[in-house]
Amino acid sequence: LAFITVLSTNSTIYLIHWWFAGSLASSWWGTPGALLFVMTLLTLLGTLWAWRRHLTAFQADPTAEAPATTERRVLLMMSLGSAAAIGYYLLTGVPARTDVSWNMLLAFSIGIWGGGVYKILRAALVRRQPGNPAPLPTEGVMLWTTLLAFVGIVATQPGQAAVRADDDAAGEGRPIARLLEDRALEASFITKEFPRGGMVVSSPRVTDNVVYAAVAHQTGLSKTGCVYALDAKTLKILWSFSDDEEMKPIISSPWVVGDRVFIGEGFHDDKKCKLYCLDAKSGKKLWDFATTGQTESSPVVADGKVFIGAGNDGVYCVDSVGGQKIWQFPESQISGAALRVCAPPVIAGKRLYVGTGIDRNHPDDPGETALLCLDTDSGKEVWKVKADLPAWGEPTVFGDAVYFGLGNGDMFEDAKTPAGAVVCLDAATGAQRWRHDLPNGVIGKPAVDRARVYAGARDGNCYCLGRLDGKLRWSKSLGSPIVANPVLDYAAACGQTSGVFVLASGGQVACLDPFTGKAHWSYEKLVGLNAYLGSSPALVLTQEADGDHRRLFFGVSLSNRSVPKLVCLEDVLAER
Repeated sequence: LAFITVLSTNSTIYLIHWWFAGSLASSWWGTPGALLFVMTLLTLLGTLWAWRRHLTAFQADPTAEAPATTERRVLLMMSLGSAAAIGYYLLTGVPARTDVSWNMLLAFSIGIWGGGVYKILRAALVRRQPGNPAPLPTEGVMLWTTLLAFVGIVATQPGQAAVRADDDAAGEGRPIARLLEDRALEASFITKEFPRGGMVVSSPRVTDNVVYAAVAHQTGLSKTGCVYALDAKTLKILWSFSDDEEMKPIISSPWVVGDRVFIGEGFHDDKKCKLYCLDAKSGKKLWDFATTGQTESSPVVADGKVFIGAGNDGVYCVDSVGGQKIWQFPESQISGAALRVCAPPVIAGKRLYVGTGIDRNHPDDPGETALLCLDTDSGKEVWKVKADLPAWGEPTVFGDAVYFGLGNGDMFEDAKTPAGAVVCLDAATGAQRWRHDLPNGVIGKPAVDRARVYAGARDGNCYCLGRLDGKLRWSKSLGSPIVANPVLDYAAACGQTSGVFVLASGGQVACLDPFTGKAHWSYEKLVGLNAYLGSSPALVLTQEADGDHRRLFFGVSLSNRSVPKLVCLEDVLAER
């Protein structure tokens, strides 16, 4: 009873920990060490319970003993099951020392085998010495053995340096991605040239087999924006919207919720831009919301509200149904201390996180660079942290931390004195946990998983930093500035990333191993076509017989930013 109870309780705790891995990742409770500590404590309590039960029974009848035949059968079945499970683990690869499921299996298997050894020795003793000492509780022996195994496992858990070494080694034996070259750029069904000239710097969204993409068209002196809906399999255009050619060029990325598409318009120098709401099936305009600034920020929708940065107007919160203004932050801008929001915000619960940029058209009054947290209901400031560099990209919230990319320069040019950084702040207070300075600007959004932070920089490198300490794990050069967001194939349930997809503005596309930074594959056929890749990719996952297929949709501007295209590359993640 006691042993099965402890086994069941620990298994349940493990499943709860696995299920909530994403939300626990930033706390001590989310670590393997914490889970092993709790399991050891529960095993100790179960051991004390088993021996207390035995002593109570012994006082009632010193000669009482559990049915030997039943115990032998149960122990035999459990021993064989444990051996089979351990054999499966070892045949599929040597488990990492920090693998909690392996450690739990090993500890309980040792306990089961310890109980089996005790029963064998007990039977031999009874045959040789009929007046043998009083029997010990088999479950007590099993739990004591399990407890000692847990203590040994916890005591020999590797330190931080050894965990890093395990991480690096693990990347070598993991499934690797293979690019399906026969479905690459030359195959017409995965590339689509839009009907007019211009460029794509907006990031596509893929929902229900439809790709929503936006283009900044330019024909002669005419500059307009257009939103397209395309079939995800054929890339056939289903509808387009340009507000009767009145829409400004678009850098904002669409946000799709239900049957509605939300998107801003305008580049950094545009004024009096609008936030649009379109019908997702027809492209019909449902409403628009006018600002005095530019809405190059991508919108985000939560709790029936649309949030968007509007340049010198700050941040707007708009009703998603009718387009009415709910609040604006700040309510009024002060010259010399204006908060100019060009970055997309991110919502976590009732909090909005966003960074501010600068107004290059007013070098004498560029505005204040800061990192902000606002209340989503009222628009009131929760905290503000001054920043020495602009924040052009969307932040990332993971657990109880928020990660910002900082940098000067922009999507197209370096600053005269390049500088960049990734900072990690406490999401509740804004207190800085760590900062890692980089030689050039981080224009895009950092990508974050349970162990690492990935950021592309204008110096052409993708950087991988430790999530908890900000220390450099690896860097990988892609040969040209990286301004698009890295995208992860990340499974929150197990806290593991299978691939880091990175696009360099000069045309190189790569899938990197998250542990080592080595390229699973690199696609370079766009490099010689005067390509510009400023569009962050959208990742779509499907399971097929030969493995997990991943389709990467992104915009590309060819021939010196004059030919806009939508491209899809496909790879398969399979065992080596």
